[in-house]
Amino acid sequence: MRASFKERRASRKVRGSDKISYLPNHVIDIILTYVPLKDAARTSILSHQWRYKWVNLSTLVFDNTFGRVRNLVSSRYKLLMNIFQVLLVHDGPIYEFVLSVPGLESCLEIDQYLNFVSKKGVQNIILQIWKGKPHVLPQSLFSCLQLIHLSLCCCVLNKPPPAFRGFSKLVYLILREVAIDAEKLSSLIGKCPLLEHFTIESSRSYDYLEVGAPNLKFLHCNAQFENVIYVTTPLLANISMSLKVLRNEEAFEEEWTLLELLGCHSVIEDLHLDYYYLKSWLKGGACFSLDHLKVLKLSAICFGMTNEVTCAHLLISNCPNLQKLAFEAYSSQEGLTVHDVEFYVELHQKDLSSCQVRELEMLNISVSWPELEFIKIMLSKLLKLEKMLIAPNFKTVADGGFNLLKEVAKFQRASPKAVIKFKDW
Repeated sequence: MRASFKERRASRKVRGSDKISYLPNHVIDIILTYVPLKDAARTSILSHQWRYKWVNLSTLVFDNTFGRVRNLVSSRYKLLMNIFQVLLVHDGPIYEFVLSVPGLESCLEIDQYLNFVSKKGVQNIILQIWKGKPHVLPQSLFSCLQLIHLSLCCCVLNKPPPAFRGFSKLVYLILREVAIDAEKLSSLIGKCPLLEHFTIESSRSYDYLEVGAPNLKFLHCNAQFENVIYVTTPLLANISMSLKVLRNEEAFEEEWTLLELLGCHSVIEDLHLDYYYLKSWLKGGACFSLDHLKVLKLSAICFGMTNEVTCAHLLISNCPNLQKLAFEAYSSQEGLTVHDVEFYVELHQKDLSSCQVRELEMLNISVSWPELEFIKIMLSKLLKLEKMLIAPNFKTVADGGFNLLKEVAKFQRASPKAVIKFKDW
């Protein structure tokens, strides 16, 4: 029986006042993607149209928003069971799986979660163990052959099964405090032909790091390696190398040249080095230039150590197209000597007229005489400088940096466009 005119008009009124119930399915999917998983599940009560739509979500994020009940961290058992309940009712593919709940410890349930998503075509996995011993990853991880993004924190990555031929689609690989030996790590990198971004941060020591990835563009290493070997990395344009060792430790007996450290990469555009790698320039490093380098950051540089400043100056001189330069200072307790004064007098005479730097950052400045002298030199030599950012070390600068800013404002500037900005942490 056809509805009467009044019934059709009433239906249109309902639809007009309840637009959320009649949103297209693809719009509902987008909305659910941008809300926490727990809230997505609650949308089932909105209307028949929304009921159980959340069980088809292709992105499952179990983070701090999922693990809290009335602003308190859930009990371990309840948390793990809640995750199981979500997975059991889930229907369809899972493209992204994030497990990063504060307080999460290694447990067998994590293996079961990974085994479940490995059969769902997962493309992105982020797993972070927050406390306790590292989690030994199951072999099922190596069956996630659709992976594009893999990020692991506080895990153990053992040898893959013999049938494993690699992650043929992996683009991003991020390892933080992951236990894996040098041979397995190098083999894993070599079996990721599309890898573009590789990050490793670890307090462990490695014999070597062999990087063989033809599409690699970004390499970030914050660990202790005795050797870095570059094999087939023609596109590598962004390198960040730093060591987790104390300044008074001799990290390696063998000194490298910067040329060896960077693997003869002429396409580098963004480079971040710490003081140890900078010192390697002393061994014949000034014989080549980085023509494509646009951004250079040097960390833990002590301006009271003349050899480090010499290396920094040489590196700047050999980067003809450098646009941005940043220094993160390291404060030394050593007193000023006559040699230091003579060194900076000579440094004032060196030419930097060809330098193209437009942006300069001086970070963690403690207002020591060498630091101020170096700032004075940079301001007086950089003809294209447009902005200098100064950030003091507030642990050593008692007045909030006011006197530092006042002192620097007096320095002569080679560039009429140079503006000095002060960063209040």
